[in-house]
Amino acid sequence: MLNTILGVAGAILVIAFMIIAHEAGHFFVGKACGLTIDQFAIGFGPKLIKWRRKETDFSVRLFPIGGFCLFRGEDENSKDPKAFNNQAPWRRFLTILAGASANLLCALILASVFLSIYGDAVNVVYEVKEDSPAYEYGLKEGDIIKEYDGDKIDFAIDMSFAISRPDDDRILNIVVERDGEEIALDIPKEYDVNEDKYLAGFTFTQEPVRFGVLKAIGLSFKWLISIVREMLGFLGGLFTGASSTGEVGGVFSAVDVIRQAFFINFGVVLELAALLSINLAVINLLPLPALDGGRLVFIVIEKVRKKPISREIEGTVHAIGMVLLLGLMVLLAYKDIMRMFFGG
Repeated sequence: MLNTILGVAGAILVIAFMIIAHEAGHFFVGKACGLTIDQFAIGFGPKLIKWRRKETDFSVRLFPIGGFCLFRGEDENSKDPKAFNNQAPWRRFLTILAGASANLLCALILASVFLSIYGDAVNVVYEVKEDSPAYEYGLKEGDIIKEYDGDKIDFAIDMSFAISRPDDDRILNIVVERDGEEIALDIPKEYDVNEDKYLAGFTFTQEPVRFGVLKAIGLSFKWLISIVREMLGFLGGLFTGASSTGEVGGVFSAVDVIRQAFFINFGVVLELAALLSINLAVINLLPLPALDGGRLVFIVIEKVRKKPISREIEGTVHAIGMVLLLGLMVLLAYKDIMRMFFGG
């Protein structure tokens, strides 16, 4: 029980830190752009601790999963020359973009740390069944998988994404590294009655690999781009039907996954924290009301039109978006609880 409590507390701290980083990005860039910030809150709900510094009220609140940075005149007209909506579009754009940018910076730092300390894994062919298409076409045990069905494989997580996609192709396009040379193979698949799918006839395993600090820093950019690409592909798949909404989880799922990671390896915690930070960045930049991306859309429209949309209309749109967003969060939390406790 104590381990569970400590794991949950640790997971909540990880999530809270990522949210604080996001809001801090808004705060510091907003300050640099000369904006007035009325409130900066860590968490939601009743205030546990509060203090005031210059014109800003700071608070730590009861529910740590969340937070906000409230700019003066953000969704209304204000006579204050330092109010959000009285600033030049580029200042507002940078201030809003700063939240996601802070999350991506955190992800890069975390990725550099876990890649340099814990390393990652390469995907290696473990067994090739005799008389299988893979055996016939020259795949060998020990081959390092570099591409899989068009997906470049740089990290262990790349392979996880690649094999999780729906696959109806009868040909496996694979590139492997053998003795320092890359070899491209097009392997036809055979139907496996037991698996009820078409397979090429081999298995793979993952072998650990470590990186120096400088190489880890360079690879962290590659890792981030890889994750962002996969996330965008998943989100796009929700609209085309290629991705399943059953894979979408809420805050309880995130807490549970991170809690379990604390009992596996701290490197896994760092990796999950980086993934969460990227998730926050990408989701917040979606062009939807109440999200940072929705606010950026209004600024772009203002720049194109040479005049802003009515602040009252924009405020109403974001308010409606916030209600819908909170409703979605409640729905996902309900799904998480049903899945965790009832297997639903």
